[in-house]
Amino acid sequence: MQKFKRFLLVLTITLLCVIPTLYGVIYWFGGNIKLYLVSQISNQLAVEVKTGDIQFSILANFPKASLLFSDVVIFENYPGRKKELLKANEIYLSFNIWDIIDKKYTINEVVIKNGNANLFVDKKGRDNYTFIKEAPKNNPNDSISVHLKDIRIHNMKVVYEDLEVGLWLSSLINETTLGGDFYEEKFNLKWKGDFYFDTLQFGKINYIKKRRVSMNSALEVNVKESNFRFAKGDLTISGLPFNVEGNIKLLPKDKGTLFNMDITGKEMTIQSFLLLLPEENRKAVVDYKSEGDFYFNTQINGVLSAKENPHININFGISKASVYTSGISEGLQNLSCKGTFTNGSAKNAQTSKLIIENLKAKLGPNELNAVLQIENLNDPLLIAQLHGNIDLQKMTDFLQIEQIETLKGFAFADLYFAGRISDLKQKETALKTKSEGQMKLSGIELKLKDNPHSYRITNGQFGLHGNDFSVNDFAATADETNFLLNGTIKNFLPYLFLDKQHLLIDANLTSTNIDLEKVFFTSRNQERIDSSGFIFPENIELNLNLRIEKLKLYKFNASEVTGNLTLKNNILRSANLSLKAMKGQINIAGEINNRIKDRLLISCDASMQQLDINQLFYQCENFGQDMLTDKHLRGKLDTKIQFGSVWNSDFNCDLKKIVAQADITITNGEIMDYAPLMELSKFAEVNELKHLTFDKLTNTIQILDGKIIIPQMEVKNNALNLAISGTNTFPDNYLDYHIRAKLSDVIRKKRNTKINKEFEEEETQGGGIYIYLTMKGYLENLVISYDKLGVKKKIKESIHVEQQNIKDILKKEFQTEEDKKLKEEEKKQEEEINWEEDVPQ
Repeated sequence: MQKFKRFLLVLTITLLCVIPTLYGVIYWFGGNIKLYLVSQISNQLAVEVKTGDIQFSILANFPKASLLFSDVVIFENYPGRKKELLKANEIYLSFNIWDIIDKKYTINEVVIKNGNANLFVDKKGRDNYTFIKEAPKNNPNDSISVHLKDIRIHNMKVVYEDLEVGLWLSSLINETTLGGDFYEEKFNLKWKGDFYFDTLQFGKINYIKKRRVSMNSALEVNVKESNFRFAKGDLTISGLPFNVEGNIKLLPKDKGTLFNMDITGKEMTIQSFLLLLPEENRKAVVDYKSEGDFYFNTQINGVLSAKENPHININFGISKASVYTSGISEGLQNLSCKGTFTNGSAKNAQTSKLIIENLKAKLGPNELNAVLQIENLNDPLLIAQLHGNIDLQKMTDFLQIEQIETLKGFAFADLYFAGRISDLKQKETALKTKSEGQMKLSGIELKLKDNPHSYRITNGQFGLHGNDFSVNDFAATADETNFLLNGTIKNFLPYLFLDKQHLLIDANLTSTNIDLEKVFFTSRNQERIDSSGFIFPENIELNLNLRIEKLKLYKFNASEVTGNLTLKNNILRSANLSLKAMKGQINIAGEINNRIKDRLLISCDASMQQLDINQLFYQCENFGQDMLTDKHLRGKLDTKIQFGSVWNSDFNCDLKKIVAQADITITNGEIMDYAPLMELSKFAEVNELKHLTFDKLTNTIQILDGKIIIPQMEVKNNALNLAISGTNTFPDNYLDYHIRAKLSDVIRKKRNTKINKEFEEEETQGGGIYIYLTMKGYLENLVISYDKLGVKKKIKESIHVEQQNIKDILKKEFQTEEDKKLKEEEKKQEEEINWEEDVPQ
């Protein structure tokens, strides 16, 4: 005890003597030491360095003395350019305190904090990070020497691009320590660190993306032979442990790196392996749990360089596994498979092969079996086989599809495909692929969320024959809606696997009853999910024959619907659609053109016979106006109509671009409680005007530039025979009507009415005198007055609008850029031909 007290006393006295001495050294000689060291270091650098404050300290890394550089920028050493190689907030160079007394400084530790480094090697093997001048090996007489034993890096972003071997690395070094006798030709290196890899890419393959990686390894380093052997290699990627064994040897310049490595997963499970998925994909499985064994082993042997790849073999497998999610009683059970990957004899993508065999899993009582093989990653040869019965309710519960509220029933699949994906691009080469199989659906019941309707598939058989997919007796119902579909989907596999492929559907659809609202819509005001501006699927062609006994959409009802629909180049056409509706017959030829984004051109030619006008207005919801409605009309309509209109992709119509022309004949007509007619009460009995009847009315009515144009027509009726013409603008409903009535009829209908002689009257050859009126204004404030002489002449001549083809009127509205360029090219060619003809010979 007494000796221990003496030891403490001596130690205390020593410290009291040494510490003031050290402070004295710093105070009196620190400035000179700093200048001397900086001068010596600068003489050994081959690049430009900029630095902020420089401090000499014995406390920062005590018991070592340090030279602290703040705000350091080191520029690269690369011919022809000058970029930042390294930028750091702090760099420490540490050495022994006693070196101050000997004036021989041996730097044995480097600490770099908070910054970034950009390392580069070009295709010729020239780097940008050689910043120390070439000099002979450390001389015992040198005042400064480097014998590194520790390198510590904190919070540094490192980007390394090596064009010689095709390597790209982007990483954040959170903290890493390299320890060893770096000045020796042979030494043991201890490497411990924590990194975040944004990218680690060789060639076109990104091996590590957005992963946390930690290393705790010991390597035997032979500097002379440029060889690194893993004596201990514990590597963790996203929490998944691996054991690394083998050698890495740096070959002479331009020769690359020789690998002889073995990487094995340790104590791996399905759950831990899922952590290796890319972050964006990992979100899809974050709610899934798994049990079972997973094994993984990789051998890497050979040279990695700009011209050569090492040979890679991977073996992996799953056994006794299950995958499930919370909230369900069962998921995938008895999951197992074996797999291999190799880059083949040529050690490249062309000779690479992935095989997954004996893939088995049970979902409920049913088992699924699959085989997958991919050869040649540059031009993939795919061999795939699937066989099994699927309980769709269990599958939906397992996959947690948010849009599906209920899905019940069974699907049986027995499918096989073998061939190159590229062969599917051409019809001739597609015959080289082999695909066959069948799929059956039974007892399917589907209900989507936020949709009140349930869909049922009572039967469905599908066959895969080459590239075509056949549909046989696909029977489905939705409430009272039902249909039966038979047909062929051509070019199915190319469309499924490749971009810019066309899908051709040739089918027949029959039904006893279809309610389109219940099949396709949940609400009339439902917003479109697809915001692409196109309502028809891209690259799909359709030829559909229809035979529907009853068809309904909102208030519209039709029966005996027959015809053909075609879809091609974003244009839906029907040349021969026939149906019975509104107690009459309708025949339509029309199209919906969606070749321009966010625009629809809807046009048709229609013939209608004996339509009930009251039902026409009611079922068409009064065509979106409330001035003349189904409450006002009765009678039978015969008409031929040309109609065209422009809409956006949300089915909102541009009212200024409605064009129509209709030759109409109305028989046994009735107009009831129509406000504009009631304004004529000065000239006829009110009760008669409230219920106007007429035997026949014919005219040709046009719609153009937001106006309904009514040429002069004779309306012989029970109240007051009239000749009417004029215009009606929409949607504001401004009326400008010109009316001619026979004076004798007016007097007979309103015997007490005094006729104002100052307004224009006319005596005709037939002995009758006519008066001329105008009806102008908005519906709520109509004004009727006697017409002037000038207007009378227009009434006599009538309003004449030249008949035009509706499609021609709107043609400019729907001319695509491709159409314009083609037209310009044709015009240019014509001009060139005419010019040549005009040249004198």
